[in-house]
Amino acid sequence: MGLSQLVTQATRVPDVVGHTANCLDLLLTTDPDRCIVTVSSPIGTSDHCLVKSVSTFSPPDCDYRGERRMWRYKSADWDEMRHFFASYPWQQVCFSSEDPSSCADAISDVVRQAMEYYIPYSDVPVGGSAHPWFNADCAEAEKRKHSAFLAWADARDRKALDLTSKKRAFNHAAKSYKKALRKARFDRITHIGKKLSAQPSGSRAFWSLAKSVEANFCRPTLPPLCYPTDFASLRLFNVRSSLKE
Repeated sequence: MGLSQLVTQATRVPDVVGHTANCLDLLLTTDPDRCIVTVSSPIGTSDHCLVKSVSTFSPPDCDYRGERRMWRYKSADWDEMRHFFASYPWQQVCFSSEDPSSCADAISDVVRQAMEYYIPYSDVPVGGSAHPWFNADCAEAEKRKHSAFLAWADARDRKALDLTSKKRAFNHAAKSYKKALRKARFDRITHIGKKLSAQPSGSRAFWSLAKSVEANFCRPTLPPLCYPTDFASLRLFNVRSSLKE
């Protein structure tokens, strides 16, 4: 695990003659070079020494980009998940290899697959943009709307004669901004739909893209491609066929 124990002195003071002092208080860390440990006398009537650690760490990287998966357990379909597990051919998974670690990984994959099928989830960006469809046109429209708002607010404060025209300009900029957002969303959905319909049924690329689409909704709308019996899902075939039309 890469842990280092930094307390090197005895920390437990024996209260019986003949007993040996022992190091019973430990400090484990993966970055020992950034920690300074000192051991002082016990406080009050304690029979353990005071262990003090001073650590220095750099501030977190503000430019970190990643995703965090949020599971909505309250909306899960537990009955279908239980049926999935009860019907799954576990013997093929549990004894797929002589290596216990490989078998454990295979079982974990099945459990995660069931979770993704029957527990709604969403991948929330951490430190990045929550709206990947927000493009340069949206940003430019947002700037124009904000600029028009400031001009209108300034005209109100000055009771300017062109107040009405400034308000009209702001309304126009606000409508243009909403139009840009709708177009950006539509373009992204269209792009994903074309990519999804172009992938072969059951391929890894198809399901990877389908799951990314499902993550944008409270509940998955696409049924699993294969059931535990390994028969293809007719429902999914019909859904995919409608996407191509």
